[in-house]
Order: sequence, then structure tokens, then C-alpha cells
Amino acid sequence: MLALATALVAGEASAQDVVAPANPPAQQQLTRAPVLEHFVEAAYPAEARTSNLEAKVLLEVDISATGEVTRAAVVTPAGHGFDEAALEAVRQFRFSPAEVDGKPSAVRIHYSYDFVLTPVAQEVAQEGPVNLEGTIRERGTRHAVPGAEVALPELQRSTTTDAKGNFSFRDVPLGKHTVLVTVSGYEKFSTAETTTAGKALKVTYYVLRAFFSPYETVVRADKEQKQETEYSISLAEVERIPGTYGDALKVVQNLPGVARAPFNGGLIAIRGTSPQDSGIFLDGERLPLLFHFGGLTAVYNSELLQSVDYLPGNFPPYYGDILGGVVDVKSRDPKTDGFHGLVDVNVIDANAVLEGPLGDNFSIAIAGRRSYIDLFLPLFLSSSSTSFTVAPVFDDAQLKLVWKPNGQSTLSLLFLHSQDALQLVTGSTPANDPNIGRNFLDQTGFNQVRLRYTYTNGPVRWDTIALLGETHINVQIGVTEGLQVHSNPYGLRSTLEVATLWNLTLAGGVDWVYQPANITVAFPQPPQEGQPIPGGPLNPTLYENSHTWASDLGLWVEARWRPIPTLVVLPGLRIDQSLFKLQPTPSWTADPRLVVRWTVLPPLVLKAGIGIYHEAPGVAGGDTDPVFGNPDLTSQRSVQSSLGLEWSVRPGLLFTFETFYNRLTSIVAPAPEPEKLANTGLGRIWGFEIFLRQALTSRIFGWLSYSFSKSQRLDAPGDAWRPFDFDQTHVLTAILSYKLGAGWEVGGRFRYATGNPVTPVVGAVKDDNTDSFVPIYGATNSARLPAFVQLDVRIDKIWVFNTWSLDLYLDVQNVTNTRAVEGTTYSFNYAQSVYFIGLPIIPVLGLKAAF
Repeated sequence: MLALATALVAGEASAQDVVAPANPPAQQQLTRAPVLEHFVEAAYPAEARTSNLEAKVLLEVDISATGEVTRAAVVTPAGHGFDEAALEAVRQFRFSPAEVDGKPSAVRIHYSYDFVLTPVAQEVAQEGPVNLEGTIRERGTRHAVPGAEVALPELQRSTTTDAKGNFSFRDVPLGKHTVLVTVSGYEKFSTAETTTAGKALKVTYYVLRAFFSPYETVVRADKEQKQETEYSISLAEVERIPGTYGDALKVVQNLPGVARAPFNGGLIAIRGTSPQDSGIFLDGERLPLLFHFGGLTAVYNSELLQSVDYLPGNFPPYYGDILGGVVDVKSRDPKTDGFHGLVDVNVIDANAVLEGPLGDNFSIAIAGRRSYIDLFLPLFLSSSSTSFTVAPVFDDAQLKLVWKPNGQSTLSLLFLHSQDALQLVTGSTPANDPNIGRNFLDQTGFNQVRLRYTYTNGPVRWDTIALLGETHINVQIGVTEGLQVHSNPYGLRSTLEVATLWNLTLAGGVDWVYQPANITVAFPQPPQEGQPIPGGPLNPTLYENSHTWASDLGLWVEARWRPIPTLVVLPGLRIDQSLFKLQPTPSWTADPRLVVRWTVLPPLVLKAGIGIYHEAPGVAGGDTDPVFGNPDLTSQRSVQSSLGLEWSVRPGLLFTFETFYNRLTSIVAPAPEPEKLANTGLGRIWGFEIFLRQALTSRIFGWLSYSFSKSQRLDAPGDAWRPFDFDQTHVLTAILSYKLGAGWEVGGRFRYATGNPVTPVVGAVKDDNTDSFVPIYGATNSARLPAFVQLDVRIDKIWVFNTWSLDLYLDVQNVTNTRAVEGTTYSFNYAQSVYFIGLPIIPVLGLKAAF
């Protein structure tokens, strides 16, 4: 027995495999994976050979922009001398360079080196014709497998597949022969073929990954940091996190600084600010919302996702009109190595994706989803029931066309659709009864068309995106109260980035948003932040029918300077002009920002940031409305500062610690009549965050996140400081996912969060005019709901066939059936109260087929 050691970059990388995604101003995509060109066989450890031991060594390998190995470290050791042998061999490898946005770039890969005991097999030079040839592909995904060893053991001959997974043999003797395929990270493949006279045999072999996942390949592109703190996640790492139903965007709610949303819904409150104070973006342009009703799933299909960037604070001047944090979803281009697709069906919704090339330069991706809770829920209702039940109904669709005429330019067209509704379903009354229909209606949706052009030529990159959209809200309660909002937003963003001499990159751009809206309101005056929902009879209904508009123009510049190799300085400036219909005089704000990152030692980075941030008053939310708010409101202001460190404990294991302090001024707060609202509020937010993350390996992935924070508000001079509505002192999340082998994968998620502040009722008085009781409230947000605790579990079983795969999964939220307290309800005279609780255990069974 002799040692045959083979190695392979794990699979065929594609754009969605990039873990360290692009900087916000210029999204980067992996356009070509590194391909092994010069392989060095490791010396098989003598002791291991004597003991007939085989092993797999997982390494983290840095490859330079010229293809040389600059660093190699063991991630999963095997012992018995295998680790040292693998390191010595891999350091002598040479690759064809990876390309990011069409340019040679340094990348970091996970590389699995297998030590396999096989018979001796040597390819000998032959003069005759090729009579045995074929292709090696990955089972389930059909990805080509380069670097695979194909051997004919009885003939003592072997060869290695090329970058496209092809191999060939010349002058193979006629007759039956054993074919053996060995490749790192895959199970051995063996078959028998028969060669006949006058006929070339062409074959395709499908090899199975030892731990299969359609998105298992992970390529980490080294990138320049352009903000103090950024958490980037890819589909490869998060598609099977428990409690998310495979939705990668829901993972944002498990990252440091994000408060737990009521009812586990779709709100994202970042570092003690309101969800309305943070920005949700897709490729740098705003999304009206990120999740469907109740946070069940995202409005953008995870299967078409490249990565998600989460920036909790001190983000660069690329982003404006935000006081909180940023979530920027990065879409990916359609695949071009053939047509691929999937169908995912579970008890909540059905989802389908199809993508592939349309010629040499064009590609297309199309996806759609539809829920059907409303379809099967009536089956469980009594046919004689006269009560009404409300069910969420949602659908979404995406279409992306990409044209790449050359290696420098890319033109893409993206269409987005999302629709949500609360639909009445009953036991005996038809859901389309006109009396019911006009008494209750709740619909929200949007449509967007985005045209994007990117140009890259050496040190210059230009990125421009134009947006035309439509959003609508239609709420009707009874015959007197309702809300209708219809808007057609326009957006334009253009960014230019130039790399100059002296390790200096200059970037700048313009972004403009114009949003006209027609608003019809027939509602009582809504409570503001910090105000409880009114008890007793409602105030008289207010009515308004108006046409309004708002405009924001942002100009920004940023320098990225590395004066010495270990120091990065990122100064920037953003200037915004805001105006709206009732205040057509422009309002200007200037926001200087600075981020510094210092690599003290290669595994340790210190970071600091400080900056000013402004947010214009909300027009669509009614803050500047003369009936519900105050048209004289000005922009709210925040000074964000933070200090932290990043420590690479070992390859793939990262520890992050960060402290932060945000000072808020000119906050919109309740005011006496006739103003209703005024910029009299102050805020202060401080705390720290801890994040320990194990990057995806062949078997394991997970993280531990802990946030401590205090978020307080002061509504007007002379008032006392009080907790903010979304103040949660402690938020802890632990996630672990593990591949057992044989297609089985299990994972768990544990979450703990301090309960939200509430304003208690301390008494009540009777109103004889209305014959009802009116509550007397205590100090604002002076009490808290009980803490939230939940455990979620997910189990996957994957069957892999030659050209497709099947995933049967069970995703269970709240496996211990611990009902969260979401609020308090009172008796008619407020003398008694009980908690109302959230959802019970929710098991979701689903089936996902992919090809």
C-alpha cells in the first residue's frame, strides 16, 4: 500500500460563496475562484502508513493576487504527523489567481487535504488516441471538480482532472477495467468500465461530498475595512440556523446590538434606537421593509442572496438619514454554469427559484413565494362558528437580468414585488362577504424596478443605480377608521472610487431620493414613543386627505489611507439637503465621521470610531403633518462613538469586543397642543457587545452574542430620564450547527432578552359621561415585562442524487413551549390584570429540492 494524497479547493466557488463581502460603496463579487496549478504531494507519515491510518486535515490558506500561498494554518488537526506533512506540502502549492470584480485578488480559502491509502497509480505517456475520457462533477450540485485523481489501478495509471473537471486516457487496453476516483473532501468513487475497439468511451462521474451542502464552499476574500464594526454573513453559513426557516435575513436579529422584537416579529431595533431610525438597503438603495407580516420570512429571496452586511454603528458616509444602524442586503448575479433551481415547500409557504445563462453574456434569475396559511386554516375552524379569524397572506417575486458585454462593464435589471395582507377566514361566513370586506382590510406592498451599471478599469470603479418604485398601505377598521398611503419613490445613487498612490483610495458619491405620497387618514391621534395606548373611550376620529412629498439629496466623500501597513485611517464627510412640501426651504446638515483601525499584532486589531449622524423628520409617518404632528420639525441628531478590539483566537475563530456611546439631541417628542410634536427630546445610549464566532468548517458553525445596553430618553427640559420603549439591558444568543454525516445535520439556538419597558396602570377613575373607566398611569416605562427565554431546534436530512438533492427539515421554534409575555390586559375597571402571551411551540416541516 502506498499513500496517494490529493487536495482540492473545496468545490467550485461562486459569487454567493464570498463571506467577506464588498464594502458599501462598491460591492465586490468573486468572478473567478482560484484553481490549483502546481500540486505537491505530501510525504505520508511513516508511523501512520505502518498503522494503515488515513486522515483529513482542514487548513486555512491565504492565496496572493499572483497565486502564491502566503499563509497556511491548520483548522482541524488530525495528529500522527499528518498536520505537519499537509502544511509543508500546501505551502509549496501554486494557484491561478482568484478574481474579484474581474481583477486578480488575494483570497482566503478552506482547503481539505486527504491522506488516502491506495494502490500505486502512475500515468505513463501514451502515443495512441484517447479512448476513455470524462468529467468529474459534484453529486447534487453538478459543479465541476478540478484536481480529482482518476486512476486505473490494474494498469498502474492515473491522471488529474483539469479546471473544468475533465480527464482523459490514451490507449487503454480493450476490456473491463476498474476506475477509482479520489478527491479531498469527497467519498471514494469506484466503478467498472469496458473499452471496445473503434469506440471512444465518454463518461460522467458524480462524487459525493463527505459533508454535503449545496453552499458548502467558502472563499474568504481579504478586503479593506471601511467601517469600525461590520458583521457580514453569507448563505453558506446561515441557511440552516434553527428558528429562521432557512431565511438568511432573519439571522440579523441574532447579531450583537439587535433587540428582540415583540412576538418574534420583523422589527429590527439596533443599539437602543427605534426600528424607524435604522436603514434597510438592498445593494445600497432603500427597501420599504425587510420582512413580511409578523417577521415570518424576508421580502427578498435568500437563495438569490450574496451576503448581508450589518453595521450597528459608526458606519461610513455612504449611508445617510439614519440615527440607528444599517442592514445592507447584497444580491448576487445569476449562475452561469448551467441552469439551476429549487423548490422549497413547508407548512407556511412555497418558494421556487430558477436561474441560468441566456447566451455568453446574459444570465437570468427568477424567484417567487406564496404563503397558504389562509388556505388550510379554515379546515380547522368549526363550520358553525360565527367568529372571525385573521390569517396573514403574503407573496413576493424577484427577477434579475444581467448583461456583461466585457470584463469591465456590467448592466443589470432587477424587479422586486412584495405583498402582505391580513385576510379574514371564518367557519360559516364567506371570506368574500362584502360586509366583512368593507369593515376590515389590512394590505401592505411595494414594487420596485432597479437599473444598475458598474464599470471597473484598474484603479477606477464607477457604480450607478436608478430606482423607480411604488408602495401602498391600505387599512380599514370598521366603517369610520382607516389609512391609505400611496407613494411612488424615485432614487438615484452614483459612486466613484479611485485608488491612488501612497496607499490612498478616494471615494465619493451622490444619492438622491424623492418621495411623493397621497395620504388619507381617518384615525384617532396615535400614541408617540413612550406613551401608552389610550384606555377608555378613544379620542374623536381625525380625518385628513392630502398630497405631500419629501426630498433628500446626499453628497459624500471618504478617504481610505494606510500610512503604515498596520494602520488604516478612514475620514469622511456627508452633507444632506432635506426638504418637504410644507417646508420647501432646504435644510442642510453636515456629518463628519472618522474610523481608525490598528493591527497591534497580526491576530489583534484595535478599532475606534466617532461621527455625527442626522435623520430628517418622518413625512410618511406623519411627524410633519399639521393634523397629527408639526410641520416645523427639524432633523434629529446623534453623535456616535465606539471603541473595541478584534482578536483572531485561531483560524476561523474570531472574538470581538466593543463599547459604544450615542448622544441624541433634537429628538422628536410629544408636545402640548397645538404643536403635538417638537424637537425637545434628548437621548443617551451606552453599553458593550461581545461576539465569539466560529466560521463555517466542514462540520461546525456557530456563534455566541451578548449585548449589554442602556437606552434612555428625556422628552423635554425638566423631565426625568426614562427607559426607551426598546431598551433591553441584556440580550444573549447562542447558535450551534453541526453536520453529523450521512446527510444529517442538527442545530440549536438559545435566546434570552430582558423584557421591554412598560408604563404601569396605578389606578382608574370613572367617567360618568361615557360610563367607563379611564386609567391612571404611573411613571413612563417604569415597569418591565418578564424576560424572554426560548430554545429552537432544527434537524435536516439530505439525500444527494447525481444531478439534484433533497432536504427534509424540521425547524421547531420554542421547543420547550415557553410562552413569552408580550403585554398586559386589564379588566373593565383596571382593578385586575393578566399577561397576554405569545406564540407556543411552532414546528415547521419542509421539503427542499435543488438542482
